[in-house]
Amino acid sequence: MKLLIIGAGGLAARYIDNLTKHGIAQNSRIVSTLTGQHFNGLPINQLSQDDLNWADKVVICSQYVNDIYKNLINFSFCIDQIFVFDYKTFVELPISDVASHPRKPTRKNLLAVYDLNQYHLSFNFAYFVNKAQAYAEHFGYDAITFVVVEGNFSRVSLNDSRKYSAQQYAWRFENMLHPLATMVPLFSKILFVSEKEKNGLAAEYDDRDIFPQNAVKQGFLSKDYCSITLKGLNEIKNHLPNVQTLEINPQAFDYLKGIFPAFDSAKAVCLTIRASSYVQGKNSQIDEWSKLSAYLLCKGYQVYIVPDISQTMSQAFVELFKGTQICYPAALNLHLRCALQAASLVNLTAASGAAVTLMLNKKSRFISFFNETLVYDAKQLFNQTGLYKGETPTFFSKFQVFNWGADNFDNMRSAFEQYEQQFLEVNLK
Repeated sequence: MKLLIIGAGGLAARYIDNLTKHGIAQNSRIVSTLTGQHFNGLPINQLSQDDLNWADKVVICSQYVNDIYKNLINFSFCIDQIFVFDYKTFVELPISDVASHPRKPTRKNLLAVYDLNQYHLSFNFAYFVNKAQAYAEHFGYDAITFVVVEGNFSRVSLNDSRKYSAQQYAWRFENMLHPLATMVPLFSKILFVSEKEKNGLAAEYDDRDIFPQNAVKQGFLSKDYCSITLKGLNEIKNHLPNVQTLEINPQAFDYLKGIFPAFDSAKAVCLTIRASSYVQGKNSQIDEWSKLSAYLLCKGYQVYIVPDISQTMSQAFVELFKGTQICYPAALNLHLRCALQAASLVNLTAASGAAVTLMLNKKSRFISFFNETLVYDAKQLFNQTGLYKGETPTFFSKFQVFNWGADNFDNMRSAFEQYEQQFLEVNLK
């Protein structure tokens, strides 16, 4: 049992003495405002997310239980693992017996604020809505209102100085942000507001009913968003039980069957192709994916293609993928794209924005190829993904595979054949 003790006064001393008597103090940490010192032989640190990721159990040894509990909630630590060493009875009690819940019991709506002055107008929004849903589920909210704050028409990133026009903002809001928000079960509405409107809207909310915390009062820093990546989901998976929350609208499946009446989930393999003019190094190697589609067709599979927007009118693209079903509407219609991906026997895709909706749907089946040539070194890779080469996100199911090889035909064929042997029980004869 990895025990985290919060407090460095007489109450903590009494609790640690009790642990020492029973020989269980060795695997403990203590946190307090008195950092840089030692207390009963244990180093004192300031409370951090790393401490909570490490801990199996937290015991509060302080009279300031409600304030400490509020901080733990903000760190998304599981309430079932929080206890209090009561200063009156000197008995360890569950937090639910001692502290008042930090959120007003009458509040049912979570305000999730995404500020485009501070973060990407991209598929990173999928990570944001996914974690907001996980947070809302865990703390008992009935609904989520998403607020997107208009920005200065620039994407804030160290490696991206691209500018957006007002029209591009509006297009992405309608065709990316709005559909993604509606894919989480507790979605209530989504608003696109100015900075001034954001402050007015949040006035009726308690701080603890806003996600992320202090988003309205203090504004955003880019580092606040490090938790809405694969790394962040790995970190919270032990505290928020469901970290893959996206669900597909049932009407989208009806739309899919209307477009492709012969679609057969037992035979369908979906290939999602990236061919963007932005960061072209992330693009799929089209000729290699063309070979893969021909190989799959020869094996008897139905092959469905989700093209990039730039490919929707390309005759050369059609020739490369002759015999497949190219789902042109899925390039623009995110609900249809996700329905096609979810209904397919398996998906093959590059590990880019196009794969995010697969990674955040716990029912999806896929092989995602990571183009390691985009990453300069191991440190950069870990900073971007929270993964070291060869690792798979810990929240993935066995049907969700990260492949660290290039998206060339030989590697993709080998990965598919291995996946087929392990998971696909299909008679294509």
